[in-house]
Amino acid sequence: MSRNLDASLDRRAQEVAYLTAQHRMSQAEIGRLYKISQSQVSRLLTRAKEKNWLEVEYRFLSAEIPPERIAEIHRILEPQDITKALKEVKPENGVQVHRVWVFESGSNDPSNIETRLKRFGRNAAGALSELLTETKVIAVSYGSTLHSLIEGLAVSRLRLRSASLIDFVPVTGEPVGRDTTNDPLASFTSSRLADRLNEIVNDGKGKRYTLAGVRAFIPKKFKGKEAEAIRKYLESGGSYKKIFKDRSPAISQADALLTSIGTSEKPMGFCNAELLEDGRVDAKTLGSLIEGDMAGVLISKPDLPPRDHKKVEELNQMWTGIEIGHIKRIAEAAARGEKAGVIVVAIGRNKAHALHQMIRLGLVNTLILDKDLLSALRSRLHSES
Repeated sequence: MSRNLDASLDRRAQEVAYLTAQHRMSQAEIGRLYKISQSQVSRLLTRAKEKNWLEVEYRFLSAEIPPERIAEIHRILEPQDITKALKEVKPENGVQVHRVWVFESGSNDPSNIETRLKRFGRNAAGALSELLTETKVIAVSYGSTLHSLIEGLAVSRLRLRSASLIDFVPVTGEPVGRDTTNDPLASFTSSRLADRLNEIVNDGKGKRYTLAGVRAFIPKKFKGKEAEAIRKYLESGGSYKKIFKDRSPAISQADALLTSIGTSEKPMGFCNAELLEDGRVDAKTLGSLIEGDMAGVLISKPDLPPRDHKKVEELNQMWTGIEIGHIKRIAEAAARGEKAGVIVVAIGRNKAHALHQMIRLGLVNTLILDKDLLSALRSRLHSES
């Protein structure tokens, strides 16, 4: 009996050490999770320190824990009902979501979005640090959600266990007219976020790519040879060529994509106005054609008539960044080894519709969500089953 009790306490101590070190959860939060007192959590932390599973600085030590047990521990924060429901979604390409992290962001008040993003980013930093240890080349999208997560990683001071430098590759251009010195939104661009990750994770020593100055779109007014000439110019040199068009381009080596998603109401975030103008389309019409976007790639509504599907394809052809084929390749390669793959980071109930469709299309391997989005996604998944 004593031996069984010791084994049970060891397992719980390992889990508590992990939650404390990797996710910066307080003793009170852990106590609520396990329905135990704070003093019991404290004793488990002491046990973990004595067993050399936890240092005083709260760094989770996994070397003495078998890999299969580590895989179990990683799933502590996964909502089991959602994980089960996601396994029932069977995309044609076989890619299923195999990891889900859920964190608090605060209320679902849209007027408080900056505070929510900051809180979410800090809470989710441990998840990002774990995922980065699985990657060698990671494509980085754009947006305020990713910015908050990356800054959360910066303030967390979590140590990555990667044995080598990680390549952070920007994969989207920039909206026209952004003053990179004065516009706060400029810090949300793909190039800035990739640079920031290189600073935080590699101390600035990794390869540096930039798509600064590359237009996000080739406007629809340029057709045929004109559009082809512009695209060939982009592909002729610099980081764009290294990322997309070299003999062995960085995008073909990427084993993960870090991205947020957009809704049909306002796809592409701060690139939305330029999309509407360059694409010669109004917001209502666009909303009737798409579910949303992933890394700037517009995702069509299911069962669109061919004429409308062609309209979405024409809009995607304007985009100079990552393409749907790249996203599928990353997702499918990761699915074979249950690696990080396409990591979708998102908050808010309004993203559920778009996210559900992307999951059904087999474009997502890993989810980092807030509780509001989880609740809305849960409703959609259960209504479908």
